[in-house]
Amino acid sequence: MGLLLDIFGDDDLVIRPAQKSDLSEILKIYEQARRKMIRSGNPDQWKDSRPSQADVCEDIERGKSYVAVYGQEIAGVFAFIIGDDPTYKKSTADGAAQKVTAQSIGLPQKTEKAGFLTYA
Repeated sequence: MGLLLDIFGDDDLVIRPAQKSDLSEILKIYEQARRKMIRSGNPDQWKDSRPSQADVCEDIERGKSYVAVYGQEIAGVFAFIIGDDPTYKKSTADGAAQKVTAQSIGLPQKTEKAGFLTYA
């Protein structure tokens, strides 16, 4: 079961929990995202192979990974984590942890477009 969004006309976008059988498609999407981030000037956020296959598997097992299915294809993936995610903390010069936000790493402000949160 998933969340059905009827925003694309004839085909529906379904958001559902990711399954282990989705892993290969999820990893392809993250690889495409890494390449796009590098091309757009953000080569450091997901260096090499972040998120790792192990991280993705853990998110699936814990029920934190979701896929967006458009028609019959997985069109997107995200991890939905409530609360602080240690992945987005960084250490300051004095060793204290600091929460990383879009603003603290220089990303543009978020805007809402067609029901999705995007960055302008």
